[in-house]
Amino acid sequence: PWAVRFQELLEFKERHGHTVVPQHYPELGSWVQVQRNHYKLMKQSRKSLMTMEKALKLADVGFVFEVKPRKKKVVRQSLGNPYPNLPPVNAHLIKNIDD
Repeated sequence: PWAVRFQELLEFKERHGHTVVPQHYPELGSWVQVQRNHYKLMKQSRKSLMTMEKALKLADVGFVFEVKPRKKKVVRQSLGNPYPNLPPVNAHLIKNIDD
């Protein structure tokens, strides 16, 4: 139920000092994402489970309705690279030579 998750959000805020719950956080993370999605639908005057009352309760505790996506780390070639004009490479594609 909404009230139970809202209480969990308050407890999360007490422990961490903010309401930006990671999506992978057990149960609460997905609930937070659903709240953001339904808030967005409500703003677009589309069918939504979000009510003005719920939105105000969330806002009162500092809930962040719109988060910016995290930027992927980009590794640029360092000095001494024989190919300095290559475009940046995504860090997750680079393998450690020692592996």
